[in-house]
Amino acid sequence: MIQGEKMSATSKGKTFENFCADQLKQAGWTILFKSIRVRYGAIDFAGMWDIVAVKKQVGGIQWFFIQCKSRKLYGKEKQALIDWKNTYGFSGINCAVGVKIKERIGTVGAPRVGVSWEYL
Repeated sequence: MIQGEKMSATSKGKTFENFCADQLKQAGWTILFKSIRVRYGAIDFAGMWDIVAVKKQVGGIQWFFIQCKSRKLYGKEKQALIDWKNTYGFSGINCAVGVKIKERIGTVGAPRVGVSWEYL
């Protein structure tokens, strides 16, 4: 990307999804599904999850369903995710929203980007 050029909302979202996936991989999770960008939108798991990951642990497999957002979720959006978890959830499932956080260190330089997992 050329310096000074603005990123589209689609590019920002995809970049943050990749960042979340990288964070999960570093924490020992295996990514089973990442949303796929198609010409007129995206294909998400069950129409709402951007990333599905698993981790083998003592006593079984831990599942992690993630929706990546650059802001917090409220109201109907959040309730839809909770309803999905309550309807289709199973033993060993975790559902979360990965919320982008920006932290500026000092007064010079670009903000550092991170992710905060908001469990449902």
